[in-house]
Amino acid sequence: MPSPLAHNLGLSTVAEGFESDRILERLKGMECDIAQGYLISQPLSRDDFLSYLEAGEWDVPRVS
Repeated sequence: MPSPLAHNLGLSTVAEGFESDRILERLKGMECDIAQGYLISQPLSRDDFLSYLEAGEWDVPRVS
């Protein structure tokens, strides 16, 4: 599959609002860089989001 136009322009692609594994797999196949939706997480408050980041595999320091 050819690279998406965004990649040819040096941009990243973001998919928002997907809710199924099938769509996530299609997005991966289309070389989508970032995805967000209910399949990954429901909307979180600021504190819950920071706790989610701290508990994950990312090394994200909490900033006040």
